[in-house]
Amino acid sequence: MEMFKIIYIENAIAYSQQMKIAKESGFDAIFYNAPAVMIIHSNNPADDMNATIALTYGMLSAQSLGLGSCWIGLAQGVFNSSKEIKEKMVGVKGTVWGVITLGYFSHKFYYVPPRPPIPTMGLEELE
Repeated sequence: MEMFKIIYIENAIAYSQQMKIAKESGFDAIFYNAPAVMIIHSNNPADDMNATIALTYGMLSAQSLGLGSCWIGLAQGVFNSSKEIKEKMVGVKGTVWGVITLGYFSHKFYYVPPRPPIPTMGLEELE
């Protein structure tokens, strides 16, 4: 268990240094310069599953509109671990249940080309 803590601390230090370099160069390493960020928060402890379902449907809806979305777990952890950041910078009270970014894709995605239909037999053809 002690080995895990040492590795975790070393990784956290390396990650924080990378975040600092990204910030100094003007790159938003948390939200990736997304034009919109959706934060789901509530004071009700039972809203964990509700928020997960709502954000999942939000991401599916965004995709149907041609928008990209990404669940930002790091932001959720930061907001829930720092009351000052959550309340003063974001204006949120209660527990943050999820954070997603929304925006148009910065890269073009190439999807799998359509394939011809596979010949199948129905039950009536088997008799």
